[in-house]
Amino acid sequence: IWLMVNHPTMHAVALRQVADTLRDSVYAQLDWAINELDAYYPGLSDKFKRTTSPLEITYKPTGQKIYFRGADDPGKIKSIKPKFG
Repeated sequence: IWLMVNHPTMHAVALRQVADTLRDSVYAQLDWAINELDAYYPGLSDKFKRTTSPLEITYKPTGQKIYFRGADDPGKIKSIKPKFG
């Protein structure tokens, strides 16, 4: 999260062996991290848009995204094409 905030052209991909477990594990952990950082940097949490369909987190000021994919389907990993960065 902190890397994305400080590097405006960076995007991220969160991978898990099985896609079905992403929402309850990696996505939930990153959501928690954003909320924890908000305690030190008030308003940070409001700068992130979280969606569950598709499973993404977007940093609103720059449009950077965190994509979530399962390693069980490599084709979906290769198809990620951010608008920039």
